[in-house]
Amino acid sequence: TGSGDKIISAISSDDDATLFLSGAGSGKDTHIVFGGDRDLFISKSSSATATSEGTPVLTLGSNSNATFAGGIDTEGNFINIGNGQGHSENYLQIGHSRTGNGFAYIDLVGDTTYTDFGLRIIRGNTGANATSTIEHKGTGNFSLKTTQAASLILQTSNTTALTLDSSQNASFAGRVVIGDDAITTVKPQLIVGDTTNGGKLTIRGLSPTLSFDKTGSNNPKILTDGGLLEIKSGHLDAEGSVLMSLTGSAGNATFAGN
Repeated sequence: TGSGDKIISAISSDDDATLFLSGAGSGKDTHIVFGGDRDLFISKSSSATATSEGTPVLTLGSNSNATFAGGIDTEGNFINIGNGQGHSENYLQIGHSRTGNGFAYIDLVGDTTYTDFGLRIIRGNTGANATSTIEHKGTGNFSLKTTQAASLILQTSNTTALTLDSSQNASFAGRVVIGDDAITTVKPQLIVGDTTNGGKLTIRGLSPTLSFDKTGSNNPKILTDGGLLEIKSGHLDAEGSVLMSLTGSAGNATFAGN
C-alpha cells in the first residue's frame, strides 16, 4: 500500500520464472484484480528487469477491452462474440483503423488437401473500389440456401436485380441475356445472343407450345428484321427442310407442299 510503484519481481538468469496463483480450498476462484480507471499491461522484453516495463503484448483496458500487439493463436475450437448480450451490437471487424490499402479476408479450412483455405471471403487491396470475392475450392457444390420460406435477393446499386422466391420462381428486374448482347434497348425481354452461330431458343416437353398471352388490344408480333421467316421440319441439331417461308418485305407466303 501507499504511494509509488509497487513491483512483484521473479527473475531467473538460467530457468523459467513463474507466477503461480491458486485459490484456497475446493471451488475457490483465483483472481487478478486491477483497480481504478487504469489499464493492465502484460509486457515482454529481451532485457527485462524489475524496473523496466518492456513492450506491452496484451493490454486489458479499463473499458474491459483486450488489445493484443500480435496475432491470436488458440487451440480451442470456438470463439464467442457477445455471449449473453441483450440488444447490444455484436460484430467482428478485420482491418479496423487502417492507414493504407491491404487485403482483408476470412479463410475456412475443413480438409487436409486445401490447407490454406477451402472457402475464402476476401476484400481486395486496390482501394475504395476494390473487388470482393467469395472463392470456393474443390468439386463439391457451392450452395446458398434458405431453410425456411425465405426469398434469395441479389441487389446491384442498392436495387433488387434478381429474386428467387420460396416457390423457386425467378424474377428479374431487367433484361435476361444469354450469350452475346449487342442490343441497346432497355425494354424488359429475354435476349438469346450468338453473333457467330445464331441464337437459339428451345422449348422442350411432351407437347411444346409457344403461346402469346395478350393483355391489350394490340396483335402479337414476330419480328424478322427485314428477312424471311422460315418454319422448318428439323430439330435443334439439324434444321431440316423449309415447310413454309414468309417474305418480310412483301408479305408473301411460300409453302413446300400444297
